[in-house]
Amino acid sequence: YHEQAAKDTEAVYNRVQLLLQNLNLPDDTITEQDIKVLCKHASELSVIRGSRIADEYEHKGNADNEICEIHNILKSVQNKIQNIDVTLHYFLLAQSLEDPDSLIEHYIILRGIERFYSEYYTYPGEIDEQVEPDIPKLKSCISKLLNEWGCMSSTKEDCIHEYCRYGKSELHSVSSFIGGCVSHEIIKLITRQYKPVNNSFVFNAINCSTESFKL
Repeated sequence: YHEQAAKDTEAVYNRVQLLLQNLNLPDDTITEQDIKVLCKHASELSVIRGSRIADEYEHKGNADNEICEIHNILKSVQNKIQNIDVTLHYFLLAQSLEDPDSLIEHYIILRGIERFYSEYYTYPGEIDEQVEPDIPKLKSCISKLLNEWGCMSSTKEDCIHEYCRYGKSELHSVSSFIGGCVSHEIIKLITRQYKPVNNSFVFNAINCSTESFKL
């Protein structure tokens, strides 16, 4: 094993030196020790391609005012590819919504609550007397959201009722858990170790389950 590891390290090191020469960079830009560490942990390496939070809310770019015809053609092709990607995204989202064990409906309801607040300037169930009247309002906001996404599925009635009933309250135990998750992610970024949570993270405190979604 040591002999094979040494051969692999040497092969990678020679390749890196060749690349450094092509880039006109000093040979010691990447040391042999760096290569040894890389090869030692190569099996644990992974590439994570994240996305902006804004991409969850706006999938179409602004119109480009440039006159260049080539640029417009490239922009048109890019938009078509982007639309295909968005369609696939919502198709997968609809599939997840059909899964009874998926937590995607919580994400959708939370997005619906954001729209509820933007329309009524209050959160559903925040006022005790408005719990029941807010239920159909929240359902309407969620339906609009799903229609915009081209998703024919719907969220569970009892789940919507529960979100209205809890009225934007916060449980100490849940806040503590989420705070711990955020702390772990910060430590990962600072130490540059371990894999970060990729994209949106949902925690269900009722059954202590978690799920992350690439949105």
